Amino acid sequence: MNFKTTLILLLLLLIVGVYIAMFEWGETAPEPIDDDDDAPGVALFEADTFSTELADRVTIKRPNQKDVVIEKEEGDWFQTEPVRFKLNEWDVKDLIDDTAGLRSIETIKPGAKGAPTLSEMNLEPPQATLVIRTYVKPKQDEKDDQDKDEADDKKTEKGDPVEHVLHLGGSAQEFGSPYARVEGKDAVYVTATGKVHRAILKESVTDWRDKRLGGPSAEQVRQVTIKRSDTTIRAVKSEAGSDWSFAGDHEGRIDKQKINEVVRNVTGTQVREFKSDEPKDLSLYGLDHPRTVVTIVSAAPQHASRAGPTDAHNTGTLTHTLPIGAASPLK
Repeated sequence: MNFKTTLILLLLLLIVGVYIAMFEWGETAPEPIDDDDDAPGVALFEADTFSTELADRVTIKRPNQKDVVIEKEEGDWFQTEPVRFKLNEWDVKDLIDDTAGLRSIETIKPGAKGAPTLSEMNLEPPQATLVIRTYVKPKQDEKDDQDKDEADDKKTEKGDPVEHVLHLGGSAQEFGSPYARVEGKDAVYVTATGKVHRAILKESVTDWRDKRLGGPSAEQVRQVTIKRSDTTIRAVKSEAGSDWSFAGDHEGRIDKQKINEVVRNVTGTQVREFKSDEPKDLSLYGLDHPRTVVTIVSAAPQHASRAGPTDAHNTGTLTHTLPIGAASPLK
C-alpha cells in the first residue's frame, strides 16, 4: 500500500535524541470528568441513548464552512474531513462527555409572548451544529436462560446507530449560559454551562490536533530519499534489514546511525502552527518549489489501509513525503 501525505505547515525541526524526544513530546491527558448527579437543571439527552463510550463519529457544521468530520479508528481519533490529521484523544472525549452531560436551567418556547425568537437567539440559522453518532446497545432478553445466553453474546455488539444533533445559539454573557436546541424538539434550552459552545465556537479543531508529525520507526523504514535542487540522494536498506547503502548515482555503504538520525528528525518534527489546510498560494510558504523534499518508504502496519488509498504497484509499504519550504517575506 502506498500512502502519500503532503503537509502544508510551518515546521519547527527539533534534532534531539530518542529519550529527550520522548520526554519533550510526552503529554498527560486530563482526568476524566465525573458525572454529577447533583448538577443543576434537566438533562438535554437521555443517558440510555447516549453512550459516550460507543461514540465513533463527530461532525461540526458551521455556516459557509466545510463540515469538520472526526472519526474513531481502532481506538484513536482522527479528523478525516476536510483534511486528515490525528487528534488528541482527551479533547474529543471531553467534547463528547460535555455534550452528553448538558443540562438546562431554563426552557424557552421561541416566539411565545415575551420570549425571544430563534433568530434573536442566533438559532435561525444556528451558529453551529454538532452531530455525534453513538449506538444503543441491544437490551438483554430475560425470557429464559437460553435467551439470556444469546443476549450475553450481544453485549459485545455496538447496537443500533443513533445521531444526537445539537444546534448552538447565541451567548449569555459570552457563553456563560448559552442557548441550545436539540434536533426534533421545539424548545430552546438555556444550558447550565458553556463548555460545548466554547469548544465549538471559540476553539478550532487545529487546537485538538496532535502536534507531533509522527511516522514510522527507524526499524520500519526501507528507503530514504532526499531531493535538494538538482541533487537526489537515495538510501536503501538491505534485504536482511541490517545494512544501508546508496542507490542511483551514488555508491557505497551508509552509516546506519546517520539514517536513523534523518528518520528521527523527520518523524520528530513538532508543528508550531497550522497555517492553512487548503492553501491557495503555496509560494506564501516557499512550497511552490520546495527547497528540500524528504521521502520515506516504510513497511505498512496491518491497519495501514485506514491511513490512505491502496497502491496496487507497491503493496505492503507506506510512502511519507515531506516538502520543506523556506520562510516567505510576505505576511
